[in-house]
Amino acid sequence: MPGRKDTRIPMPQKSRFSRKTVIIIASAVLVLGGAGAAAAFAINNMNAAEAPQAEERSTPTPTPTPTPTPAVVEPAAIAQGGALNWSLAPRTTLAGVLPRIGDAADGDVSISIDAPVVSGPTTAVASTVAVVPETEYTFSAQVRVPEELPVEVPAEIRIGATVLPLPELDADWEEVSVAYTTGAAETAVDLSVVVNGAVRGLSVDTVSLVDEAGTEAVANGSFEEIDAPSGIRNDSLILQQSTATLAVKLGPGAATWVAQNADGSEAASGTATLTDRLSPVRLEGLAQGYYQVTVTDAAGRSIAAPVGLIDMPDTFVPVDTRFGTHVHAAKDFAQDATPSAAALGIGLIRLGDNWQTTEPSPGQYFWNEPFAQAMGEATVNGMDKMIVVGRTNKAYDKAMPPSSPAALEAYRNYAAALASHYDVQAVEVYNEWNIPSFNKGCRTGECYEPVLRAGYEGVKSVKPNIPVIGGVTGNFDRGFFQQLWAAGGITSLDAVSFHPYQTLARAEDLAALIDESRLDSSAQGAEKPIWITELGWSSKTGDVSLEQQGEMLIRSQITALMKGVERYFWYDLVNDKTDRADHEGNFGLYTQRIDGVAAYPPKPAAFTQALLVSRLNGGEYVSTDEIPGVFSYAFSAADDEELRFAWSTEGVETATYAAEGPVTATNTRGQVVTYEPVDGAVTVAVGLDPVILEGDFASDSASPSPTPTQKEDSTDE
Repeated sequence: MPGRKDTRIPMPQKSRFSRKTVIIIASAVLVLGGAGAAAAFAINNMNAAEAPQAEERSTPTPTPTPTPTPAVVEPAAIAQGGALNWSLAPRTTLAGVLPRIGDAADGDVSISIDAPVVSGPTTAVASTVAVVPETEYTFSAQVRVPEELPVEVPAEIRIGATVLPLPELDADWEEVSVAYTTGAAETAVDLSVVVNGAVRGLSVDTVSLVDEAGTEAVANGSFEEIDAPSGIRNDSLILQQSTATLAVKLGPGAATWVAQNADGSEAASGTATLTDRLSPVRLEGLAQGYYQVTVTDAAGRSIAAPVGLIDMPDTFVPVDTRFGTHVHAAKDFAQDATPSAAALGIGLIRLGDNWQTTEPSPGQYFWNEPFAQAMGEATVNGMDKMIVVGRTNKAYDKAMPPSSPAALEAYRNYAAALASHYDVQAVEVYNEWNIPSFNKGCRTGECYEPVLRAGYEGVKSVKPNIPVIGGVTGNFDRGFFQQLWAAGGITSLDAVSFHPYQTLARAEDLAALIDESRLDSSAQGAEKPIWITELGWSSKTGDVSLEQQGEMLIRSQITALMKGVERYFWYDLVNDKTDRADHEGNFGLYTQRIDGVAAYPPKPAAFTQALLVSRLNGGEYVSTDEIPGVFSYAFSAADDEELRFAWSTEGVETATYAAEGPVTATNTRGQVVTYEPVDGAVTVAVGLDPVILEGDFASDSASPSPTPTQKEDSTDE
């Protein structure tokens, strides 16, 4: 929204290998093969429900993500690429079936299956191999999961009609095998790995089917042949610090790498040996933080990418549905970006539909395929989806916001069609009705009320249990909401939303706006939950810096959670433009893709978002610490502990907390300082850059006081 977002912000200055013979198998892979491989995948997926079962299983839909034991993972990278001779589940079917580069059972590559949500038996990887009739074969494979203790793995190997469930697995490679005899007319056999429930990080390697003479039937069973172009091929550049590895394809031979800090100084460097295929480059000695990493091969060719390393106990950042982002899924630059949101722990995406595009003529609907892709990717990653009912249509009221009975009825039908067609968990009605660039007609709350009511009734007619979100103002416009409530709009929404861009200069002002919103809705006798469905800061040159964007992210999101906001959507996921001088184009957590790098390049704010979600780990607001000049908020943490978020807008201040042991302070750049208690307390210096405080706080650590609970017009709104 140009009128608000252009506001300037004044800122002060081991490779393990154990062989255990078990009558069982496993294999997992990713990436898309050629037409033949795709056909094999389709066949195996159709047969998945028909094959005889060794045992019955019941799988809920969706399957909740299991609680893992502490992860034990060796350095490796999950890469984008296709495995030759194998077909792999697309990302709308399973979250990620991809090559894993490093820590393989054999060579450098295995296949990783990540499926936090599974709706039923689903083929992850498949291949059809030629066999000789009436011949005895031995099938074997190496399998593992990133867990210290053995866990059940709801997956199975299928060899033709034989179904073999996997045993309990841990982080050690385990060989599974079984004898298989072909039938009298059997000249080909389908091999597949099928997941029946949630699986995180199942790896498969050295898949083999050999006859008594030792003849191998499986091509590329060790997955070393990966179809990927040159460059840095990581699927995500937000990495676990202890295992941080790049998947690199450059010239073979001795290579070097160097990681630079934001100021250009060297943080760490090292060497690696590259093959003519995808090779692991281990980022050893690199602390938690955000860096620019450059890899140079033996011939002097270099490739660079921004990388964020997070020191976290588990392999994956947990998805948190309190945190959302707007995705321009219909735009070419962001059509496959949803998994990159999940990589940051974002658990909710917002998509803006265009009424004119969806209903070009009365009653004729055409569905946005990129939306279907984004929603499919979100579903398998355990994310929720919200769609915005678009604004105007040339077929009704001359492309003005609907106001006539016919246009309102059409809008009601359009909202119902959207909610019915898409698998969404929420629907928002219109976008920024009160802003001239989005509404050339009457922009009062009174005029919005019949449109909100039409959208609400349309959605509830087909999906009565999903929330309808209303208001959706550019800025928090208290007068607009008071008009809306006076017109009876409180009965046509389940949650109130607004886009409080007037807080761009000072994120903490958000608290007062939330109080005003809650006060006004409560006065109607029906206090409504609050969703902030757009808020972000542009890192355009001259606005906030790249690093300050991350600071504002934590300051605004923690303020919102502290005030009881149910959902917060960062605007937006991927930069709309590549020009750093374009204000509107630089709100993203990621930049658009760059040559030679497979993943979306994370900005420092993306690293900060992932750091926040991983540290918060689902924790809830507990209390506010009364410390002069300091914003300090306690949240629940694991093992009944607390963590805190603290900062100051008044220059550098000190905050003292009672503590029974060391307390660490992590800033938005990932840098960590440890404070040792003196006389039962620690004193922490805090400034504009928020710190995440973790440690052994005393129960009376501070004096808590409980706290009650715009962009340019486009086809993709």
